[in-house]
Parts: sequence; structure tokens; C-alpha cells
Amino acid sequence: MKYQELSGEDWFGMECIRGLEGLGDSLVLVPLPGHTPGQCGVAVQTDDGWLLHCGDAFYASRELEKAPAAVRFFTHVAHQDPRSARLQLDRIRRLVAEGEGSVTVMASHDRQGFDRLSGD
Repeated sequence: MKYQELSGEDWFGMECIRGLEGLGDSLVLVPLPGHTPGQCGVAVQTDDGWLLHCGDAFYASRELEKAPAAVRFFTHVAHQDPRSARLQLDRIRRLVAEGEGSVTVMASHDRQGFDRLSGD
């Protein structure tokens, strides 16, 4: 099923798509445009809070502090809309800062984040 409409609600201050058929309220899609059209993060509610998989909205956990110059250059070259990608990263940074530990974020290319979350 294709979802194109925002739910009109927010998820920790971010636009979202709720009410996914057959999945209830414990899974939310969070639009994260920038790299590819229609890109969304997937937020899953767990016993410990929310886990947001950001896809490739960022590449390494250290970007949540300050992106290294090489990553900033890559983002500028690889993303359809580099400005939008920076804004998305700022939104994710705010989410982490203001989520008071209730939201954990991870990304597809973030090896350090994977190791941290998997216990390796």
C-alpha cells in the first residue's frame, strides 16, 4: 500500500504518517526527504521508548554532533536537495536533544551506531 498523506498529527514535533494498515499505533513513518523522493524514517515503539531508523538521513553517529567535512561534501553532492538534507539532520539532532532519552536514532550506514545498539 502506498501512503502519501500525512496524518495531520506530529511525532515528537515532526510530521508523520500514522494509522498504517494492520500495524496500529506502535509504528510511525516520519518523512525525511533529501536523498531520495519519498524517503521516510520508520519509528517503532519499544518497551524502552521509540527507535527511529533514519535510513540514510545521516551516515555516522558523530554527525549528530557535527558532520565531518567529507560527509558534508558527500551530502552536498549525493543528495537531490542538500539544503533539505541539512534541515532533516537538524530536525534529527533536535529530536535527540529534546527527546530526553525516549527516542533512539539509528541510520543505515552508521556502523558505530549499529555496534552500540547491538551490543557489539
